[in-house]
Amino acid sequence: HALVLPRQPATVSMLGAWAIADAIRYLYYLAPVFPKAAAAAIKSARYSWFLALYPIGFTSEWLLIRKSSAVYADWEAGMKGMLVVWPVGFTFMYGHMIRQRQKMLAKKVE
Repeated sequence: HALVLPRQPATVSMLGAWAIADAIRYLYYLAPVFPKAAAAAIKSARYSWFLALYPIGFTSEWLLIRKSSAVYADWEAGMKGMLVVWPVGFTFMYGHMIRQRQKMLAKKVE
């Protein structure tokens, strides 16, 4: 049963979304050492790419939890509970990132 999930397309899309998001995040942490234009592009990527990556990651995770609940009967009730809670967490986190995006990408008036 443990080999079922790695063969799922959702596993590939989840890992891909995580990898891209993490690469952008770690570049963002290093942005102060880059030239100003590159740092600005990295900041823009940090607060824009999540618009696509979060839904891809969330949907992939949700599908894998759903698939797992049928495979791992001992954990089925907990996993079905997660299927209900997961969208609430996504809504909260996505909303938070939208607000952060507005704040971080706002034009500064001098």
